[in-house]
Amino acid sequence: MDKTMKEKSLIIKKYKDMFETFRLDYEGTPFSVDGNTHWELEFNLKNEGDLKNIKTPYGKEFGGTETAPKPCSRNGFLWGENNTTVPEWKSEELLEIDDGSLLNKVVDGKVVERYRFESGKWVKI
Repeated sequence: MDKTMKEKSLIIKKYKDMFETFRLDYEGTPFSVDGNTHWELEFNLKNEGDLKNIKTPYGKEFGGTETAPKPCSRNGFLWGENNTTVPEWKSEELLEIDDGSLLNKVVDGKVVERYRFESGKWVKI
């Protein structure tokens, strides 16, 4: 995703945005609403065949079998506390990511560390 698209489409700027968008307030959560640090992963799959392992978690009301409790909506989207809707997916299988994938550490809304996946390792850039 290019920088322009990110700036236009993502509302996640600070930890609170991330916490509310991805509904990290679920029962038993290890996350605190008062945090200030999160990680963002941008990746491509190494093997196109892995796409078949990525599933949308539909509940029985939508013809599926998903039974996870809220915040899973079981309709393919996660309902954010901040009036956002995010597509939801999961995989029971290991997904292999491609070289060039990025991992960013975000503190108080700013990227403070960045890593690139190269030859099976995360390399600080």
